[in-house]
Amino acid sequence: AVQFNTGQALASNQMTLATACAAVTTAFWLTVVLYVFG
Repeated sequence: AVQFNTGQALASNQMTLATACAAVTTAFWLTVVLYVFG
């Protein structure tokens, strides 16, 4: 049970990290596009 909870927390944390990373990457490229074409 403890092992399952740890794995669940790890998966949730990884999902949050992936979402944050995607948001930062999108914002970065959006800034680059606006800077180049704006």
